[in-house]
Parts: sequence; structure tokens; C-alpha cells
Amino acid sequence: MSPIAITKYRVILANASAAEIAVQRSGLEGSFDLTVITKPELPGALPAGIKAIVIDQNISPYDGIDLLMASQAVIEGPVIMLIAQGSPKAAMEAKRSGASLYLVKVPGYATLLGHAVSEAIADYAERAASKQTIADLRARVTDAERP
Repeated sequence: MSPIAITKYRVILANASAAEIAVQRSGLEGSFDLTVITKPELPGALPAGIKAIVIDQNISPYDGIDLLMASQAVIEGPVIMLIAQGSPKAAMEAKRSGASLYLVKVPGYATLLGHAVSEAIADYAERAASKQTIADLRARVTDAERP
């Protein structure tokens, strides 16, 4: 039996703090192929196949919402927001603006980060497949109703 090849998903990690990047990297490295950005703007040429973006709210004065909105136009995948403990307004704004989920930065949160990203990617793929199935069924119904 041959070994199973494990695909590492490409993920962008957006954070302005080098210290926090090190902590977050520890929860993601090994499981994901990471691209780190430290400014609230996406690079002109993104690596192909980005599956998710993890945005720390400290990336910009707007709690990362500006980057979240920009990323939705160019990345087909979930956005995971990292929110400081005690920032419920930032968490709600992230969800309202389209974040797939948010993770509160409580002690030890980095150990959950890889699992949260994997779950978000799986949920996003499942939703996309469901939307495609619905579109396909609608097309079949339309075709069947034609004289």
C-alpha cells in the first residue's frame, strides 16, 4: 500500500505584530502552506490556490474589516478573524462583514487555530458544493419544463 499524499492548503496570515505572528504560526505551520502579510492590503500577485485567509484584527485601524472586504473580492475561501479578548463589537462586525468565523485570542488560542482553519475550509467547500447542486437542479428543472 502506498502512502497517502497530504495536501497542504495555502493560507494567508495577516497580522501587524511580529510577536503574534510567531504565536499564530505555531498553530498553523506543518498543516498549511503560509503566506504572511503585515500590512492591511493584499499583495498584487497572490500565490495560486489560496484556500483561506486568517486576519488578526490588529492588521489595521479598522480591526481588519477593510482587509476582510478586499479579500472577499479575490479569494474564494473562508475568512477567519482573530479578535482580541473583550472586543465583542469587533467580533460582531467581522461576522456582519462576511467572516466565516472568528476566534477570540484567549490564552492558548493558537492550539485551536489550525483546527479552526481546517473546519472553515471544509465548511466553505461543503457550502460551495451545495450551491452548485442547487444550481444544477434548477437548470434540470428548467430544461424539463421546456416544451
